[in-house]
Amino acid sequence: MKKNQQGSVVIIIIVLLTVIIGGVYLYSKKISNSTVDINIPDVKATNEENTTTMGWKLFNSADNNFSIQYPEQKWVNDGKLHPDGGLYLHPATKPVHFSPDNITISFGASNAECNRISSLKQPDGQTVSAGDITFQHVATKSVENYEVFSKYFYSQNGKCYIATLHAFTMVTNTQDLESIDDEVYAYESNMKEILATFKLQ
Repeated sequence: MKKNQQGSVVIIIIVLLTVIIGGVYLYSKKISNSTVDINIPDVKATNEENTTTMGWKLFNSADNNFSIQYPEQKWVNDGKLHPDGGLYLHPATKPVHFSPDNITISFGASNAECNRISSLKQPDGQTVSAGDITFQHVATKSVENYEVFSKYFYSQNGKCYIATLHAFTMVTNTQDLESIDDEVYAYESNMKEILATFKLQ
């Protein structure tokens, strides 16, 4: 090889190495300056108007002036609107004893529903607190065709806010009742956690 050719090859190699090293440096600098979103439960993230728990979705009812949060990993809002401007949720994973459509949690405001509840049954003493708001509880259960309505309600200034867990399934084996009750209890515990995030606006 001639000296000129050897010199040209050396220069090309030096230029290529400089470009590669410079590119690696710039790429590593870009990665070190980027941000990564990490979903850590029970950590608060603040936006301009609301504080929400990471992994939880915020629902605002403009019609009824309340907001509520729910865990997106456990509950799905399929877009079905509550007739009173509220929210319907279904389990995100398939229930053991129920069709997903037969387990719902709803949140809304209905004076007529609260009047009907209070005329049928007195609160049983169970409560859920959401800040300085206390929701009273009533429940009805039918075992023949297993159906549960567990309702928490709160009235203020002529408006009644209500959260309802509705569970329905056909019972073919009465030995399954305890297991079904346990599943409903777990869903009701979820509803209480969600209801504890209730805020009037």
